[in-house]
Amino acid sequence: MAARPGGSLIQGNMPVRFGSHDRPNPDKLSDDKPLVIVESPFAGKTPEEEQANIEYARMAVRDSLLRGEAPIASHLLYTQPGILDDAVPEERKLGIDAGLAWRAVAHKSVIYTDRGISRGMQYGIDAAKTAGKEVEFRSLYDKAQPNPVNLDRTA
Repeated sequence: MAARPGGSLIQGNMPVRFGSHDRPNPDKLSDDKPLVIVESPFAGKTPEEEQANIEYARMAVRDSLLRGEAPIASHLLYTQPGILDDAVPEERKLGIDAGLAWRAVAHKSVIYTDRGISRGMQYGIDAAKTAGKEVEFRSLYDKAQPNPVNLDRTA
């Protein structure tokens, strides 16, 4: 990308604008879809457990999207390679706090409970309650809920 005067970049032949005037308006977005913070476990005692938690979190995000919500799952975003290291306590807290900063614009926190409630999730629940936000508990495996995620990936 090449820099261009006036606050834009050139990507291929298309200008890519950036700046405060290009930021989405959270109030306008919230008219269309409820903004939600997704809470699910991340860290695991083994690499296999952590991978299972990541896959579960992805299914939780999918479930939220299929319900017409606009979810943020910061534990999936900030723990990607090169961003933050979840094994470093200071970086883990930084990621959790950055994700919870979204509560200022979020309508609610949605807690996916099938794999338990971790310390990080409880921290998020407490923060949401303190901020006066709705906290909703969900299960992906509860067939009685509307719009459950299809967990059978062969279908």
